[in-house]
Amino acid sequence: MVNKKHIITVLAILLIAVSAAGCMDAIEREGEYITYTDQMDREVEVVEDVETIISIAPANTEILYELGLGDKVIGVTNFCDYPPEVEDVDSIGDYQNPSVETIIDKDPDVVFASGDFKEPVEQLEDKGISVIVITPDSYEELLDSITLISEVAGVDDAGEELANEIEEQIDQSQDKIAEFEERDALYAIWIDDPMFVAGQETYQDDLLKLAGANNILEQTGHFEISYEVLVDINPEVILVSGHATEEDRPPTEVIMDDEKLQSLDAVQNEEVYEVLEDETSRPSPRVVDGVNSIMNALYDIELE
Repeated sequence: MVNKKHIITVLAILLIAVSAAGCMDAIEREGEYITYTDQMDREVEVVEDVETIISIAPANTEILYELGLGDKVIGVTNFCDYPPEVEDVDSIGDYQNPSVETIIDKDPDVVFASGDFKEPVEQLEDKGISVIVITPDSYEELLDSITLISEVAGVDDAGEELANEIEEQIDQSQDKIAEFEERDALYAIWIDDPMFVAGQETYQDDLLKLAGANNILEQTGHFEISYEVLVDINPEVILVSGHATEEDRPPTEVIMDDEKLQSLDAVQNEEVYEVLEDETSRPSPRVVDGVNSIMNALYDIELE
C-alpha cells in the first residue's frame, strides 16, 4: 500500500521545483530600482547599487574603463580590445552575435548595449536583465552617453569630470587651428570601387567638423560612391580608416596608385592620410585622439 504521507511529500517537492524553475525564467533582484531613459528613448529600470556590468559594444567598454568601472565589468565581446586590461575579462561572444545564454548565466546588474542588437536586448529583458542601449551618432551624444553610463553605474561625478575634460581638450585643440582655413575633406571607411564613405550627420562627420574640415559629401549617413563620383567631387584631402580590398597593401597606397584617381587633388598633392579606425569610428573618450589625428593630417601640426 502506498504511503499517502509520502505522496504528499513528493508532490510538495515537485511543486517547489516547478516554482523554482519558473523563477529562473525572469531574474528578480533585491534592492531599490531607478528608472532611466536610454538613447533609444526606452525607459529601463536598473537596480540602484550596480555591482556587475556586461558591455556588448567596444565603445561602451572604453567608457566604462575610463570611468574607473573596470573592476565591475564581468563580460565583454571579442571586439572589445581597449584598454589592454580588458583582455582579462570573460568573453560573451562576438560583437555581431553575443551569447544571450552566457549573459544570462553571468546575471549582471546591467548590460550596456548598442542599437544593433534589438533581438538580444528583448531576449535579455524577457529574463529580467536590465539593458541600457547606447547609440551616440554625434559628439554631443557621446558626451550624453558618458553621463548616462556614469549615472546608471553610480559614478555621476566621474562622468561629469570626464565629459568636461573631453570638451576642454577639444577646445584647446581647436584654438590651435583657429588661424587655418577650412578644408574640403572626405572620410573613407572601405577602399574599393565603389568606396564606402561617411556623409553628413554621422559620427565621423562630427569629428571632421570639430577638426576644422568641411565634409565634401552632401548626402547623409554612410553609403557608397563610385570612383567616377569621387573624381567629380574632388576633395582636397582624403582621410582613410578601415581597410582596402587589397588587404596586403595600406589603403592610402591603394588610393595613391589607382590610375582612375590620379586626377584627384588629394592624390596629386599627396594628401591621402590614414587615421585609426578605433579612434575615429568608436564614440568613446578617444574622440580627442581621433580629432587630433585629423587635425594633424589637415594642417600638418603636432597635437597629442
